[in-house]
Amino acid sequence: MSTKIYNAYEWTGDYTSLIKYLNELNTKYMSDSVNRVLKLYQFDSAGKYENANRLYDLITKDSSQDEKGHPYDMSLSCVVYMHKGKIILHFFGVNSYTHPIVYETLNQLPDYSYWNNTDGPDDVAEEAFESRGKWYDDLFDTYGSTIPSKCGLVYNYASDTNMWNIATCSYEQWKVKNEVR
Repeated sequence: MSTKIYNAYEWTGDYTSLIKYLNELNTKYMSDSVNRVLKLYQFDSAGKYENANRLYDLITKDSSQDEKGHPYDMSLSCVVYMHKGKIILHFFGVNSYTHPIVYETLNQLPDYSYWNNTDGPDDVAEEAFESRGKWYDDLFDTYGSTIPSKCGLVYNYASDTNMWNIATCSYEQWKVKNEVR
């Protein structure tokens, strides 16, 4: 079986600091997502939209497509694995393009990604990388599943629909502030 676990990070603090960290990361996620929506709809750096009256209609139409996919997929979630004295955060949906602030923040944590289809990263000793693999194998064996949500606690940041609604509210606030009709 091939194992590929990307965007996984080791948490070295306690549970209380983890919850605070995940909540702070949520604020960064909101900022990333709203900025992404506004960028998609061509707000310039001053916050002016070329066709301000059409933004709400565009967002509603685009976000209701059956097969949104990139660039409209802004969902983000994290599975928190707690096993054998380690806490590992495994993120889904994060990348430097859609969530640049979140991505930068996460890359400050020790990486705990693992894959067994090619060599490990150059900056991780082979023994340490194999140890990660054994840790993940034991985690999955303990819970009888390789499905992440069955092996840890899921922290869901927000759905795409919520982010479109938040971006629309930001736009509506901008309209009021700038007296746009």
